[in-house]
Amino acid sequence: MMINKAISVLLLMSIFVFTATAQQKSNEDIHITINPEETLFTIPDNFTGFGYETSAVANKGFFSDTNHYMVQLYKTLGPKGLIRIGGIIGDWTHYKKEGVLVASPQKQKTIVNQDVLNDLGRFLQKTGWQVMWTLNLGTGTKEEAVEAAVAVQKALGGGLHSFEIGNEVSLLKRFKDYADYHKTYLEYKRRSEQ
Repeated sequence: MMINKAISVLLLMSIFVFTATAQQKSNEDIHITINPEETLFTIPDNFTGFGYETSAVANKGFFSDTNHYMVQLYKTLGPKGLIRIGGIIGDWTHYKKEGVLVASPQKQKTIVNQDVLNDLGRFLQKTGWQVMWTLNLGTGTKEEAVEAAVAVQKALGGGLHSFEIGNEVSLLKRFKDYADYHKTYLEYKRRSEQ
C-alpha cells in the first residue's frame, strides 16, 4: 500500500513539475531532489473514497453485508475509506422509519427507511469503511433532518463519519441568496446539535 501511495505522489509531483516547467517563460533549469528517506506527509489509510446519490441506499440489497461482491470490492480497495452518500438527490431524500422505498432521479422524492439504513450499517461493519451522509436541506424541514440524522447515527454507529447539510444549494430554488441559505443552514446545524 505504501509503495502505491509513493508512486501516486511521484506521479502527481511529475505532473506538477511538467506543468510548472511548461508555464515558465524563461529558460531557467529546475532541479528537484527527492529524498526517499524523508517523509513529509503520509496519505491517510482512509484516503480512498466514493460518492453515491442517496437513491443507491434506497435500492434494497445494494449496500448490504449480503452483497458479497460489493463487500469484497471495498475490502480489496482497502481496509478503510469514506463513502459520501447524498449528492443532489440528498435534497429530495426523506427518511420514513417503515416507509416504502423509493429510489428516484434528481428532483423527485427518494425515500429511505430504517431497514436499508441498518443494512448500510452492517455493510460498513463488514468493510471497515465510513459514511458521510447528506441531510435534506432542499425539500425537507429541520425536524425531518434531525429525525433522519438520529436514524442514520443509530444504524451506522462508528461507521458514521459526518453529516453534510444540503448539497449543491445553488441549484435549490428555496433560497433567494447566500444570506438566506446561510441562515437556514445555521438553523439546521443548531437543531441537529441539540
